[in-house]
Amino acid sequence: MSIYLSSRLRNILMKIGDNISRFILSLEDNHDYSFQFSFLDITDDESTISFLQANKYAEIPRERGNGDAAWTSGARNEIRIGRLIVKIAPFYKSYEIEAWVNAFKAEYKNALKNIKFKVVEGYDIVKFYNGKRYARGSGSLNKSCMRYDKCGEFMDLYTFNQDKIKMLILLEGKDIIGGRALLWKLDEPKDTWLLDRIYVKEDSDAILFKKHAEKNGWLYKSQQTFDAVKVVKERTETYIDMRVDIKGDYKYFPYIDTLLFYNKKDKYLTNNEKEYDTIPHMVKLRETSGSDSGNENFVYDVLHKEIINIEDACFCFYGDGYTHKNNAFFIKEFDEFVLPSELRYSTHHKRFLTNQSSVYSKNIGSFMMESEVYLVYLSKDKKYFDYLLRSDRSKIYERVAGMGSSTYFDIELLVKGIDGQYYFKDEYDDNKVKEIMNFERNAVDEVIKSSSMIRGVMGIDKRGKKKKYTLINEEM
Repeated sequence: MSIYLSSRLRNILMKIGDNISRFILSLEDNHDYSFQFSFLDITDDESTISFLQANKYAEIPRERGNGDAAWTSGARNEIRIGRLIVKIAPFYKSYEIEAWVNAFKAEYKNALKNIKFKVVEGYDIVKFYNGKRYARGSGSLNKSCMRYDKCGEFMDLYTFNQDKIKMLILLEGKDIIGGRALLWKLDEPKDTWLLDRIYVKEDSDAILFKKHAEKNGWLYKSQQTFDAVKVVKERTETYIDMRVDIKGDYKYFPYIDTLLFYNKKDKYLTNNEKEYDTIPHMVKLRETSGSDSGNENFVYDVLHKEIINIEDACFCFYGDGYTHKNNAFFIKEFDEFVLPSELRYSTHHKRFLTNQSSVYSKNIGSFMMESEVYLVYLSKDKKYFDYLLRSDRSKIYERVAGMGSSTYFDIELLVKGIDGQYYFKDEYDDNKVKEIMNFERNAVDEVIKSSSMIRGVMGIDKRGKKKKYTLINEEM
């Protein structure tokens, strides 16, 4: 496999700048060379380098966000720095290697002095969350979903709880950081600090944060992923229920990796998913837009105006909301749950109908399927109306000429004209109807006379007489 260097080791080699250092730097991610080990990093001892065997690297799960696993694996080994050079560059003379070892130890000490951690709080958390403060790199820091300017508006929870929430930053210059991790003072376990997910410009730098946490007796996440639930306590991975009590009411919330469950009523954050599953007031803080993610385990009962467990609920398409299963009707015809308020019983159909699909007919004395009746006006001014069976058309109601195909009136208001259409009794006049009929007939005649195509189809000549045709029988 190719050689990969931690940023700390790379920086030391670049500052030494001799032939051996330049050769090691040239090996990084160079596929022209292959070794049985890689992921070289400095240790707490200036005389050794840590590394990971290729076969051990192959055993590490390739999970999203697990980039630091090779650098923090328990399978890593150490080798004295002189022996390392003999393995990767045996062509250098012993005196050259000895000189390089001395230079390495000197620069190693200077490098440790340049590692500057700082704990910040309040609005400095917002300041160093912003991507404009990040050193360049390809690690999780530069890919953080909360690095944008707008995200600063979502961090009041951090700035208003300075006694409980701080942030550890790795400084790389004035107001420039190479890494950050939230630092929580827990109420459960009491008087315990948790170093949350570590975001760094290079994955190998995560080990610096972990060593700093161990030095200060803090808990820290075993893996730097959003879904990792275990923490390291006294160098042992374990799961611990954690809680932080906070103050304040918030319109917006930040995205939180570990203490992601928020009790809106009692105002605390926790990693305890069991509480999220059983307490209605718990919501998840896993959005980058400033909102909370709600709680998929609970829904609002639109009938009783309360929060209920989703396992006890059903969604009512007719009613557009959830209610308890015991309060809803399942209508087999619709294959849907329906709220009682959305149903009507039809004595005519002898079954339930939905509000949306039914109307009440005074004439029939029952709710009716809207598809089986017509709206019929009982007065000329349309002030009074009823719903009548479609099958009763022409018996007790009809359309009125000139008023559209879907407008019906009580037949007692109408009279049938000489043209077969219905008119209001108080408006009907035979002479007017005859005039209209004659006008329409003349208009049709004019169209026929002016169109040879229509005459041809109808089989008439210009005078309007039928053409005569002679049939010719052909003998076969």
